[in-house]
Amino acid sequence: MIKRLKRLLLISVFFLPPPPELYAKDLIVTFINVGEGDAAYIETPSKERILVDTGNPAAGFRLADFLKAKGVILLDALFITHPHSDHIGGIFHILPGINVKTLYDNGQPISDASEYEAYRWYKEVRRGSNYRAVNTGDIFQYGDVRIQVLWPNDILSSNWNTNSLVLKIIYNEVVFLLMGDANAETEDALLREGIDLNAGILKVGHHGSADAAGERFIKAVSPLYGIISAAGENLQGYADPIIVKRLQDNNIKILYTYSDGDIVFKTSGKELYILK
Repeated sequence: MIKRLKRLLLISVFFLPPPPELYAKDLIVTFINVGEGDAAYIETPSKERILVDTGNPAAGFRLADFLKAKGVILLDALFITHPHSDHIGGIFHILPGINVKTLYDNGQPISDASEYEAYRWYKEVRRGSNYRAVNTGDIFQYGDVRIQVLWPNDILSSNWNTNSLVLKIIYNEVVFLLMGDANAETEDALLREGIDLNAGILKVGHHGSADAAGERFIKAVSPLYGIISAAGENLQGYADPIIVKRLQDNNIKILYTYSDGDIVFKTSGKELYILK
């Protein structure tokens, strides 16, 4: 409770656009509505443009249209949390028209077995000279914005979600924690490592499924907002009602891409604006 009150004093939240003159100093993070899957677009105050995940193949056109509307022809970084199709699918829509300075992912091995045929094309993308695998401890500095890789520290699990990249975005007093499809196993490992997980905005792991967002983990993060990126009707049943209730019981405001659309945060590093 003390931690939450302290953060509320530091961060003022507004639901109206800030004055235009403040934009130049803002970090802008948009959780894009790509249906099933994840995609988050980041604009730093120093004008770097960064994308985390690209949604699924069928919704890739949404991502391409979003970036086109933003006038994006160059991404300074593209982070793929793991190579499941609802995270890599849109990459094939955007690569023809957008140059990517550096592609980062977790280095997840992909088998050449026939059942992995759908992932072969992503393996081809990885062969580019701009590709680099990252893991725990890697830090990327974009002006005053820092992106820390919290996980994975090794690719050991056969579960691709367990190996998902976990990224912490820090801009002064405002922190975003992006969990990709990280599950309870990942969360427990982060807790054992004693990593500082505290963040005001949490992109809930694995689309709010039952195998993520454990009680101890949620209390360690203690976010003000929880973002669930999922389709309104999906075969997996995301988000799980138990997880939704858990977030609500911890006084976390939940925003859903399928009902709220693109969710846009603008922050000076102190004030936080949510644009509707």
